[in-house]
Amino acid sequence: MKIIILNGSPKGEDSITLQYCLYAKRIIKDHEFSSYNISSRIKVLENNSAKMQELLEAISNSDGIIWSFPVYHLLVPAQYKRFIELVFENKEFIKAFSGKHAVSISSSAHFYDNLAHKYIHGISEDLGMLFHGSLSAEMEDLLNVDFRKNLITFFNSYIEESLAKTPIPKRFNPVVKRYNDYVPSKNIKESEKGKHSVLVVTDSSENDVSLNNMINVFKKKFPGKTEIVNLNSIDIRGGCLGCCRCGYDGTCIYKDKLSSFFDGCLRSYDLIVFALSIKDRYFSSAWKYLWDRSFYHGHRPVLDGKHYLYLISGPLRDLPDVIDEIYARAEIANSDISGIVTDEYDDSDTITKMIEAQCIKLIKNADSEYIPTPTFLGIGGAKVLRDLVYGLKGIFREDDIYYTAKGLYDFPQKKWKNRAFNIFVKVINHIPVLRKKIYENAVKEMVKPHKNIVENC
Repeated sequence: MKIIILNGSPKGEDSITLQYCLYAKRIIKDHEFSSYNISSRIKVLENNSAKMQELLEAISNSDGIIWSFPVYHLLVPAQYKRFIELVFENKEFIKAFSGKHAVSISSSAHFYDNLAHKYIHGISEDLGMLFHGSLSAEMEDLLNVDFRKNLITFFNSYIEESLAKTPIPKRFNPVVKRYNDYVPSKNIKESEKGKHSVLVVTDSSENDVSLNNMINVFKKKFPGKTEIVNLNSIDIRGGCLGCCRCGYDGTCIYKDKLSSFFDGCLRSYDLIVFALSIKDRYFSSAWKYLWDRSFYHGHRPVLDGKHYLYLISGPLRDLPDVIDEIYARAEIANSDISGIVTDEYDDSDTITKMIEAQCIKLIKNADSEYIPTPTFLGIGGAKVLRDLVYGLKGIFREDDIYYTAKGLYDFPQKKWKNRAFNIFVKVINHIPVLRKKIYENAVKEMVKPHKNIVENC
């Protein structure tokens, strides 16, 4: 087989993820491997059609594709996302991928790596490729002998299935827009303006009819001051490079306007509206540039306590993983989402009424300082970040200072009362008579303090 590795790391040849693929290349000798640095050369691919065409010819002449990438902010890096957008913008580019056999491999701390792999899986199917599976590695897994054996088994299985033309079932339905553009009535009354202020962040263009209409209706119905910022107007000179230099003092290596927008504008508002359109199986790469570059704040939930509303144009209901990501971001940051309004309705009046209702709810939640309790999305994600920061506190100095000050190193071993209780119960559980009494009364004892609260309120 002729296999091309599409390296999605901004670090180019110094990518850890790429080393996993290159190791397989050295071990599996009967097949031809080549690689191309996508993310580190995204500006070249955007601005030089000859270079883009050269890459697509290499893809067209290959039998298989390896999507290789680190996980940045719950997805692939922004530069990789931009490359995928470039492919979908030209039907001839899509043809280069059609019929190829694909797999994906990532390296990360396993912080929502499942979302990144599902995204690539769906994109592969949209491009007409046969997707054979994913492998998600920790940053140092290649140093482990057992993992290296598993890695080679993964790639050998991929090659064997590809050569045997093994039937591969599809996992995802196509993402299809099923509704007309949202066109509200012309006689929508503006609400009386009050004390509240809200920031609307969008990446809309003139062609985003539905989204622009949703923003305009929100502006009319929100009873307060509205500031609108378009990401395309901000000087963002590139995507996160993964250099980690910001880990020491929170300063990004880039000298552009993203940091001033994020700290001086975005973080200054308690009420924030994100207005976005679906592009392939996510939002546009402009949003990924924003989220990835916000990493100069490390793993700290710097948007904590905010109240969000999402206005989304496009078939969001076809993308449950994107919905999970939206709520995961909010829960990890201890923030509130008042609602998500999409244009997935044939009746424009319904959309207008929902926007109006969400204006009221957004303010109500902010005034009451309501923050919903987190689910596994928030709790599980926060624990992964906690362990990551604790293990790399020497690099992420600012994170360590924050986590220590906020008491986020809440490891179980610090719960001394709980540890003492468990030791005591383990000992007496060896005595059959006492063990029987413990389990007979366990349910009543667990609920007892809760009943006391209810009865004495």
